[in-house]
Amino acid sequence: MAGGRNSAIATSGSGPGRRARGPIESEGERRRSRLRVLLAEDDDDMRRHLASALRAEGFEVRPVRSGVELLKSFGALLLRGRLATSVDLVISDLRMPGITGLKVLDWLRRANWRVPFILITSFGDESVHAEARRLGATSLDKPFDVRELIAQARSVAARGQ
Repeated sequence: MAGGRNSAIATSGSGPGRRARGPIESEGERRRSRLRVLLAEDDDDMRRHLASALRAEGFEVRPVRSGVELLKSFGALLLRGRLATSVDLVISDLRMPGITGLKVLDWLRRANWRVPFILITSFGDESVHAEARRLGATSLDKPFDVRELIAQARSVAARGQ
């Protein structure tokens, strides 16, 4: 199964006519096996759409509205000592009020936090993409097919980039 979930299948009855009922996993296993995404997007409709699509694909999503909220989320996780175990991937818009996604990425890298990062933007000139690559992130230009974002999210998180 995708996402590294437990693949044991429960069956009912016995013999060759048994039918599969679905995966056997506890709620804790389900939570641990899901990729945890921190999603920063200032456009309400886009944030809801992306969060919904990611959740439908099995991601655990914590949406935030700005770069400031994104930094506050990291600060809260750090204070609780849960940074390394709470976020598998950041997906952030580039242009947001207050602090840009690129600035957040830069601050995270300067603090030696290597959480995988995808920068999404409507303003993706080559210099933005080059800076994102220099900081170890992937970038994706809007508009994009949400399936492309999901594929990149899985790939980037698997590589730990």
